[in-house]
Amino acid sequence: MTTFPYDVSTPTVDNPVLAGLFSPASADDVLRAAFAEADRRRAPLTVLIAAPAAVDTGLPDAIERWAEKYPAVALTVSKSSAVDPAIFVTAATGGCCLAVLPAPVTTLESALVSAVTRRSRCPVLTAGR
Repeated sequence: MTTFPYDVSTPTVDNPVLAGLFSPASADDVLRAAFAEADRRRAPLTVLIAAPAAVDTGLPDAIERWAEKYPAVALTVSKSSAVDPAIFVTAATGGCCLAVLPAPVTTLESALVSAVTRRSRCPVLTAGR
């Protein structure tokens, strides 16, 4: 009988799960799904705040709340308001195992999610109501 030094049912993943935040309105849905996926995959989580500086108020608090619920998930947060949000998030998908984006509610979110999904270098999960 062969024994393994680790649990083969839930392997650890080195590539992070990516959470793309485009607005505070969809942040909880994206963070809920992204933290759950990272925890399930035992992968780190990279949160990208891709919202303009004027709209990202409240996002750090939401990230902190979800991080407290998932203390085992290694977390990295990056913010960019100088680069187009779709380019910023798409560029980060290259080293990820999964990208979690908001289910589009506004026309702008729809355009951003479509642009990232078309060019993503990893699977994309949309999270929302």
